[in-house]
Amino acid sequence: MTPGFIKELRHRSLAKIPVSAEAVFKNVYHSGFWGPGDDRFFSGSGSRCPEIVDPYIAAVTRALSSMGYQTNVVDLGCGDFSVGSRIRPFCRGYIACDVVDALIQRNVARFSKDEVEFRLLNIINDDLPKADVAFVRQVFQHLSNRDIKKVLKKLVATYSRLIVTEQVPAGEFVPNLDHRTGADIRVNMPRPSGVVLTEPPFNLAAKQDIVLCEIPRDYAGRKAVIKTNLYKL
Repeated sequence: MTPGFIKELRHRSLAKIPVSAEAVFKNVYHSGFWGPGDDRFFSGSGSRCPEIVDPYIAAVTRALSSMGYQTNVVDLGCGDFSVGSRIRPFCRGYIACDVVDALIQRNVARFSKDEVEFRLLNIINDDLPKADVAFVRQVFQHLSNRDIKKVLKKLVATYSRLIVTEQVPAGEFVPNLDHRTGADIRVNMPRPSGVVLTEPPFNLAAKQDIVLCEIPRDYAGRKAVIKTNLYKL
């Protein structure tokens, strides 16, 4: 992040003034915090590394096919859309949402032929689009517990299926240790943690909880797993 923005984050943290998700993730892309990419819009190695992305796409497309019909999908936190663009052919309708205006404009220009509706949307504060299935891929790990609760309440009220991907520590860990909404993730905290929606304080009551894939990963020298669950609500 830029020195000025880091200073502002520290100032607001001391003053206990929340930093908006728009401001945080705008500066993530502006500073290349997750990597520079080819056009400064890069959603991190988790969206580009074949060892991570290919098994995920295979698992998700199998799940979509097993539903027996082409599904209307909403992608909440679509990022640079390098992953979503590969899933799009398996869906009937596709709405891709993100909180960064310039990123949405870039996606509209780059993927105009893919018949995707891109929307500027803050999933914490805004109403969510209607669809059959919602993808929430490595988004919750950046949010505070308070913000996750707000989003989860809307997800349960809006969708019949959720496909949620989160990075969690390998082995045993205490789930859902809180942190501030921001660019970093819970696996990287002094006491590594990860988001598990079925555990307190979220207690998601799903009719079915199906693990679609688990991908091992080293994150900053720590063993982690990128886990994707299909929740039928």
